[in-house]
Amino acid sequence: MPASQTHASAQEEILALRQRVVELEEILGRNEDQVVALAVIFRLPAKQAGFLNLILRREAVAWETAETVLWSLGERGELKDVNNLLSVMLNKIRKQLLPHGIHIETSYKRGVMMTPFYKRKLWKILYDKGLLSLFFPKGAPVCFTSNEK
Repeated sequence: MPASQTHASAQEEILALRQRVVELEEILGRNEDQVVALAVIFRLPAKQAGFLNLILRREAVAWETAETVLWSLGERGELKDVNNLLSVMLNKIRKQLLPHGIHIETSYKRGVMMTPFYKRKLWKILYDKGLLSLFFPKGAPVCFTSNEK
């Protein structure tokens, strides 16, 4: 295979890998645009906004998952009491969401979660600010009319 074909093939592979990283980060809830939107709207530091984004993206978030998503391997090695740190972060997030009538629950066995009712309230705030498309680029599968808790 000529060198130019090898180079082109390597470039294609790099591009495909970069796209996969973006997809995986979105699955983990690490989309920077989403985190910035949550940080601005709810006046949260980046780590707290990242934690909130993770809660929005999943049915429940275990402490270990939050730790993995929020801190790199090097940072995790330096942290002393991650559970306490996450608890403090969660309390600060709750405090910022309270004026909006949004609650986050903690379950001993499942982790941290937000019910569909409160998620819809948060999605509605994002919708009203014109930012919902950051979270649902292909169209929002969200209904704002239900009173379900």
